[in-house]
Amino acid sequence: MTAVEPQRRFAYKVVDGVAKPSVECRIEPTGAGCHFTMSGWIDDMKLAARMLTPLAPRAHDRETARHLDNLRTVLDANG
Repeated sequence: MTAVEPQRRFAYKVVDGVAKPSVECRIEPTGAGCHFTMSGWIDDMKLAARMLTPLAPRAHDRETARHLDNLRTVLDANG
């Protein structure tokens, strides 16, 4: 974790792997719940990371959906 603002935002940097992205997530209240925004970037893309870039969005979407499902389960269980 590189930053935490409870109920507003958190950020983290991946320290192992090929790409090592930095990620920031923001949570903004809306009338019906909240708006969740996730942004990511890679400071130092190596050759392997550049080659995998076309595959990254689909893998990212799958992982994000899994993480949000887990979050929903936790939030529902804690009412």
